[in-house]
Formats: sequence, C-alpha cells, structure tokens
Amino acid sequence: MHSYCAVIRTLGKAGNKYLQLLESLKKQTYRPSKIIVYLAEGYELPAETIGIEQIVYVPKGMVAQRALPYDEVDTEWMLMLDDDVAIEPDGVERLFDALEEFDADVIGCDFFPHHSLPLSTRVAMALL
Repeated sequence: MHSYCAVIRTLGKAGNKYLQLLESLKKQTYRPSKIIVYLAEGYELPAETIGIEQIVYVPKGMVAQRALPYDEVDTEWMLMLDDDVAIEPDGVERLFDALEEFDADVIGCDFFPHHSLPLSTRVAMALL
C-alpha cells in the first residue's frame, strides 16, 4: 500500500461540502497519513473538522495556495484536493491501481459526476 498526504486548498467557507470531503478521506480503503489544509491568510478556521487536520496558513489565491513547497508533506505521494469534492471509499485505491497499471508518476481525476448531468448541459459544456 502507498503512503500519501491529502492536501486541501480552502478559504474555509465550503461548509458541509468540506466536511463531506474530510469524512470521505477518513473512509478511504487507503487512508492518508496526514490531512494538510492550506487555508488562505485572513480567513477563519473552518468550523467543520474531524479533528486530525493540520492547518497551514498561506497567501490567498488559486495559484498561490497551490504553488507551494509543501514542506509539511512527508510522503512520496500527495493527493491534491479542492474543498468541495468527496471521494468514494475506494477512490484513492483506484487511483493508485491506475498509477501502477500505467507506470505513471502523476494522475489526475475528475470527481464530479458529469455523466449524470442532463444531455443539454453536457452538450453546452462541450461547446464552451
């Protein structure tokens, strides 16, 4: 099994969606060794917690909160997440399976259920 840290970029305002993400990480078949939350400076700690997150304050900005040295990460792998997604319990396991199958160094995924959107919305998204 691979060891990894989950890293989350947030402003701390995603509420229940953020809590769902934290809960989904707790339920993974391959659980993270750490959950590191990169919170924009000047924003309050999220009220939602599972009690094991490590909070790191960073400059605000979509890029600024991602283009970091990640000194807090002490594993070979990290799972980078926004604060409004949730992962199926075997989601990380499937990602690692794909990494091994394709001998990859990086894998990207889309956790949003686009396949369940109405056809008209999917067509509009494809055109835009």
